Amino acid sequence: KDDTSNAASDNMHHFASFKDVIQDLEHMIGKPQAFLHDEDIHQPCNYFHGKMTKPVFGENCFGRKEEMRELVGISTNMQKDEQFERHLEAVFVSGVAGAGKSRLVHSFEASLSNDSVWIVIKAKFERGMEYASRGTLSQMFDGIISYLVKLKESGGESNMIFIQRASNGILDALGGIRGVSALVDFLPSLPSLFGGLFNIRTASGNKSAQTAGCMNELLINSLTKILKVILESGRFILIVADDLQWADELSISLIGELLNNVAGSGQMSHHCMFIVLYREEEVRDDHPLSIQLSYLQMSRDVSTTEIKLGSLSRNDVADMIMTQLRLSRHLVIDLAVAVHKKTSGHALFVVEL
Repeated sequence: KDDTSNAASDNMHHFASFKDVIQDLEHMIGKPQAFLHDEDIHQPCNYFHGKMTKPVFGENCFGRKEEMRELVGISTNMQKDEQFERHLEAVFVSGVAGAGKSRLVHSFEASLSNDSVWIVIKAKFERGMEYASRGTLSQMFDGIISYLVKLKESGGESNMIFIQRASNGILDALGGIRGVSALVDFLPSLPSLFGGLFNIRTASGNKSAQTAGCMNELLINSLTKILKVILESGRFILIVADDLQWADELSISLIGELLNNVAGSGQMSHHCMFIVLYREEEVRDDHPLSIQLSYLQMSRDVSTTEIKLGSLSRNDVADMIMTQLRLSRHLVIDLAVAVHKKTSGHALFVVEL
């Protein structure tokens, strides 16, 4: 009995073919932090003493290599000086709920984090909270001003030169302090950027009984000018709108018109990239978001890319399990087959299971 048990155990650790060996080696080389430099796997006793890190599924992006390659390719081409077609880049990422849209774009954002020329601003809209859309937009676009404030506080000669150029450009573009102060309610970090040039009381006193439509027009024009100043300074801007289908119609319209304005504002519009994430089953042809995306597709100043996320393949599920458990493919393939069959490759269901 013991011999049979030992033989079964030995067979379980054998590779079925040389191809399996190559796959394992390629996976290790592709994810060295998990397979080669993870201290936990070199200390088996840690598991028994409760010190080993528990595998966490869903924090990394699996099965989206082609989509990631496409996003990285777009951002890389944007930074090439010899680029002939200088268009604003708009990427439409769609898929059913739980397909991994947010995880894909988050991974892409992380790839830009070490590149100082990129400014990333993003917003996440929530179901049933259309009334909060304006506040969500405010937080997103105020991210640009917050970025400038942080650079200002960090010091450094190159940072200060950039901040001086950017702040003077914004001040001039908006028509001086009066124009800047009119935006304080929407961009609350402006006083921190401009210091003692004006106070909040003065800014708050400039409110008027304008209609929502007029306020939208004011914001679109002002934000266009601010973005143009930043883009012309040599920085690149990534704007991410997650679950934009849940924003109110006015906010969706504001984003669409703003992007069209920036796209047609000059040669530096190719420094701007917009990514919208939405649930395809919730956006019909007559949905405000569908209409605005159609306008972007029709614009000769905007280059659009559509990325539709489907289900994970069996190999994708195997990659996820072997990476998180730090095990060879031949040890997890049966589990991967069972998980894939039970979940149909739905990314969220795979993670939850």
